Amino acid sequence: MNDFNKKGSKGFSLIEILIALFVFSVTIASVFMVSFGNQTILMNLKIYEDSLSVSQFNLEEAKARGRFDFENLESGEEINEDIQENLEVSLLYDYTKEIKSKVRKLNIDLHEVELPLYVSNWRDAIGGDTCFRRFENSENYEILQTFPLDVLNEVTDIDVVRGKAYITIDSIISPNFLVVDVSDVNNPEFISNNFGSGRRLVSLKVAGKYAYLATGSTARQLQILNVENPASPQILSEFRLPEPSSTTTQSSIFYKDKKIYLGSEKNNWGKEFHIINVSTPSAPQYLGSFRVDTKVNAIAFKEDFAFVAVPNPTPLRVLDTGNYQNIQSINSYEAGGLTQHGGQTVAINDNLLAFGRSVLSPGPTYHEIFLFDVEGGGLNLKASKRLGFSVRDLILRDNILIVASTLGTVNKIHFLSLDEDNLLDVIHDIDLPGKPVAFDCEDDKLYVLTSNSNTENSLVIIGKNND
Repeated sequence: MNDFNKKGSKGFSLIEILIALFVFSVTIASVFMVSFGNQTILMNLKIYEDSLSVSQFNLEEAKARGRFDFENLESGEEINEDIQENLEVSLLYDYTKEIKSKVRKLNIDLHEVELPLYVSNWRDAIGGDTCFRRFENSENYEILQTFPLDVLNEVTDIDVVRGKAYITIDSIISPNFLVVDVSDVNNPEFISNNFGSGRRLVSLKVAGKYAYLATGSTARQLQILNVENPASPQILSEFRLPEPSSTTTQSSIFYKDKKIYLGSEKNNWGKEFHIINVSTPSAPQYLGSFRVDTKVNAIAFKEDFAFVAVPNPTPLRVLDTGNYQNIQSINSYEAGGLTQHGGQTVAINDNLLAFGRSVLSPGPTYHEIFLFDVEGGGLNLKASKRLGFSVRDLILRDNILIVASTLGTVNKIHFLSLDEDNLLDVIHDIDLPGKPVAFDCEDDKLYVLTSNSNTENSLVIIGKNND
């Protein structure tokens, strides 16, 4: 009996040993697996950490480049050894780009690291277009509201900024500067309709909290208003052009990079194109001028090149303003026709320029609309169009050219296609209740100043009817 117990005890101990060895081996294997697994996790975390650092660096570098060269901030790809770096840049809105910095370790099955960023070009946004870049379903546009302005003298210009329409009037008596709240297109209302600047107003541009006014006065050609409180505009400063250029009145204005560009009526003794530094609005400084030798009806800019619409025989001129003290005329376009058929308006979107001119008696071969490629200050004609109307103003976006025109008693807004297959085809038009004087757009709405007579001036709001 004792022998049996001894043998059984010995056999049981062997089994225990075998079980113990099995458990030990499983435990050791698990430890090794966990240990090596942790090492893999740590290695992957280090790769993600390095990728994140590279992605953040690329975003900061792109942001810095965007501040100084926003227009040329574009997508790109680099492969450095075994790391792939992608920068995806897309235009989100006017003056705002979306940037995605993506970094991926090659030859390893890991997800890429992606960081987003938005960069805005505030320098150009101040005083720049506030329209959407594309106007979709333009065939559905119609007049949403006609708002009487109740002024005795003719309206001259409009600039719509952040839900407010700023309007100038050809009058020396009050009011000659209006502010209308258009944030609710169904219920526009005056914010200010009793302010007078004491001079006839011809044109304006609003940038930040200032309104820059071109006047019809030979005493002061530029007025600067503080409109931070739009209900109570204040004259901040006035500026007189140097002799003999001050002997004529103004006809147009443009704002860019804290500089005002004034266009004058033809001056037999002085100059008609002027550059004024308004970085300190309370103390404008004269920078330079150029003799165009004719009236400057409109001004548009790309880089340092000024494109000016003037009367015939060469109704479109290009000026290089890189040196304010030595402005050069570098290009022009001769469209033909009578002197009265001169250039009226010009607009630029990227490298595309739209130019419109007037007409007294439209003929079958007379074109009023022209499109140019203006890269590098050039004037390469892409297309032209006969409308049969005098062009008063125009707006150029990515996919559409919008034209305000008049002839006799017929007044219209035309929507022209910019698709290559049907370039400048009229895809929609709207009859206006009066002669268009000027117009502007904000978001996807159009704001047109119209006049039937000095006592019938209106603000016409155009958009898509959502009913």
